Order: sequence, then C-alpha cells, then structure tokens
Amino acid sequence: MLLDDLNKRVEREELTNDAGLEALQGKLQAARTKLHAQLCETLEDDDFQAFAADFAALMNDGAGWKNDLRVRDLAGSTIWKRYEELRFFDRDGLPAVEAELHLMRIAGKRLRYSLELFADTFGERVEHVVNPLIAFQDHVGVLQDVVVATELLARYTDSGESRSAADAYLAVRAEQVAKLRAELPARWDKVGNGTFRRNLMGLIVKL
Repeated sequence: MLLDDLNKRVEREELTNDAGLEALQGKLQAARTKLHAQLCETLEDDDFQAFAADFAALMNDGAGWKNDLRVRDLAGSTIWKRYEELRFFDRDGLPAVEAELHLMRIAGKRLRYSLELFADTFGERVEHVVNPLIAFQDHVGVLQDVVVATELLARYTDSGESRSAADAYLAVRAEQVAKLRAELPARWDKVGNGTFRRNLMGLIVKL
C-alpha cells in the first residue's frame, strides 16, 4: 500500500524522482518481497495446514452449538449494538488521537459487515446505511494509512538520501491529512445523524 501510493505520487509528479527516492523505493520493495516470501512459507507450513483443516472441521460441526435462538431473534439487537459501539467514540466531537480513530473505524467495519450479512433480506434500502458507512471508513482509513506509512518509513530510512525522500513524501501526505481532518466531521454526520438511525431501524424491523 505504501509503495503503491509512493509510486503513484511519483507518476503524478508530486515527488521528485531522484537517487534518494529510488533508494527508498528499492528498500520498500526489498522489504515487501521478503515479507511475501515469509507469508508464503507460513501458509505452506504443515502446522498451519493442519490448523486450517481442524478449524474448517470445527466450523462445520454442529455439536455443542446453542441452536434454540434463531438468527432473526438476535440479528436486530446485534446490529443496533454495533451501531452503539460506533457512536461511543463521538464524545461531542470525534477523537483527536489517531489510534482512537482507528478503533472507531474497526467498530464501523463490524457494523458494516453485520449489515452486509443480511443484504439480500434488506434489498436496495441497505445502501442508504452502508454507503455513508463505507465513505466514513475509507476517509478514516486514509488517515490510518499515513500513521502506518510514518512508522514503516522510520524503519527503512537509515541513510541520508532515503531519509530526505521519506520526509518529502510525508510532507505531501501531511497536506492530505489536514484536508481529510477538516472534512471528517461532515463525513461522520452522515452516519451519526437522525436520518441514518431511522434508516437503520427501518432495516432492523424487517428481520
């Protein structure tokens, strides 16, 4: 994600393509290649394969499951609880700390995924709640991308040339963060307002 964004900004000439930037790109690509190889090795490991098989068997074995409550008996309250967990982060304003905003985004994902489980039942009306939720998640997601990028760049910029390129890149992203931060309350309002709640409750009563 970081390397892709970096390359796109070079293509758009937002960054100067010099020796420092090439050094930084090379380090990031080498790190990606190494981590990809480690991931493949883990997924192909006999212990992981055994775990995956055991987990699949467990998920398809109904023994011991509590089946007296039906999905429709729990779905509505579960979805509303997910929304309450999301609204918890709004304390007369959105979190100022990026880590809390990231947790808020995770809460939004849980609500979204819960809704999407019942998309066929809800029909097209589900878009009235899912679309603004996705827009908010994506908005906060870019802010989190910058946090992650800053941490990664600190790890892979031990030389002066690559450090200078990293600083230039982060300066460009800082301008983006300032704009996104200013727009964030309006994005959240489309999820936190009364219209969203009415639309959400309208879906729940259909279950």
